[in-house]
Amino acid sequence: MIMMNDAIVLVGHGSKRTEANSALERLCRLVAEDANGHEKHAATGATGAEADAKPTLTEAPGRVEGPMMGLKVEAAFLQFASPDLATVIERMIADGYRGIVVVPVFLYEGAHATRDIPAIIEAQRRAHPDVRLTVSPVLGVDRRIAAMVWDRIGEAVETEPSE
Repeated sequence: MIMMNDAIVLVGHGSKRTEANSALERLCRLVAEDANGHEKHAATGATGAEADAKPTLTEAPGRVEGPMMGLKVEAAFLQFASPDLATVIERMIADGYRGIVVVPVFLYEGAHATRDIPAIIEAQRRAHPDVRLTVSPVLGVDRRIAAMVWDRIGEAVETEPSE
């Protein structure tokens, strides 16, 4: 369960292309918007236009904070880009966060998900035993992703040039 003063790190591979890395930063914003919307709906029972109102977010590059009890969502990278995962975790701890959930934004459990991320998390746990560090499963093979594939197929077919 996400609690007050918790933070979320979306960790991706990283790219030498800035544009590619900014996609993870945009995903952080969407996650923060969704989390804040879910919290608002659960707390108030809001429906309709009231429930659809966009939360107010505070942003810095790669970092998003919203009104959901101080929730922070931040991007981290494993290669080719910064900030790296250890740096983001250290910054969150310095900012007072005591619960951090790391979400590997990968489709399958390759070397980063099975070796690199666990090693970084274990080192952080040793350095900060008072902080609750949790790692979610990778996004993985999931019906929700299959639905996204069908959405993308539909978009491709709709924009296909006519002959």
